[in-house]
Amino acid sequence: MPEADEERAWREVVDGEELALAERRLAGHRQSEEARPSLMALLWSGRLTTGLVAGPLSGACVLRRNG
Repeated sequence: MPEADEERAWREVVDGEELALAERRLAGHRQSEEARPSLMALLWSGRLTTGLVAGPLSGACVLRRNG
């Protein structure tokens, strides 16, 4: 995954946005799944967080900016 895609996702993700909505918005005219690797990289690195108390990661998970 290109670093530029990850940085673009970081700039454009909205605090409190659901994962599925962020994917659709970031993907633009592409398939929404194409934005997923960038968002997952941001979650993995801790720049974004989401609560997994209610269940596994899904499109309904709310993203929080961390930093």
